[in-house]
Amino acid sequence: MDTQIRNPTTVNPAPVIALHCSGAGAGQWRQLGSALDPCHALFAPKHYGCDSSGPWSGVRAFTLADEAARTIDIIDRAGCKVHLVGHSYGGGVALHAAVERSHRIASLTL
Repeated sequence: MDTQIRNPTTVNPAPVIALHCSGAGAGQWRQLGSALDPCHALFAPKHYGCDSSGPWSGVRAFTLADEAARTIDIIDRAGCKVHLVGHSYGGGVALHAAVERSHRIASLTL
């Protein structure tokens, strides 16, 4: 499940999806959420291994595509292009999602 850190104050927000580094969590992006213009909704999906996400099931070898699936789902549900932000491991996840949904990416910051 994705974590929305702050609710937007407009009807049609431009989503910002922020992907944390390994060893961190969605809280890494609280300051970014405070700094964003109110028209942006900030989503920070948690990676496998975080407390709320749990470990990978182990049914097969884990891939970056498995990690990026949550982000791609948020992109697919958004009614507009999204902004992707990725830090360290999250940058790799962001790059994978951007390649898979290049037509839905407004900006990419790594």
